[in-house]
Amino acid sequence: MRAEIITETVYDGFMDWSHRGGYEIKRIVVPKANNLAITIDMQHTGNHIYIWENFQRDETTKLIKEISIPDEFAREMIEFMRKKNELASQLKKFLQ
Repeated sequence: MRAEIITETVYDGFMDWSHRGGYEIKRIVVPKANNLAITIDMQHTGNHIYIWENFQRDETTKLIKEISIPDEFAREMIEFMRKKNELASQLKKFLQ
């Protein structure tokens, strides 16, 4: 499956943005999987994975290169995202 490696500038908050701070992160975007975006937070923890669908590009997004990923990898990322959302929903019930 075709995927893209992109970079995007992100900010830690308004002050970071207003003072032209921020840092670049890399994402894998899979257009055929509903614009699935996959990011590993290397700036802060190095092990948090963020996955969501319907990724929208903006002016800070730059295409680095196109790659090919196994279909199974995309399916696993979608399943991971769904399971994470399901567990978060269950956890919220305990915290109410």
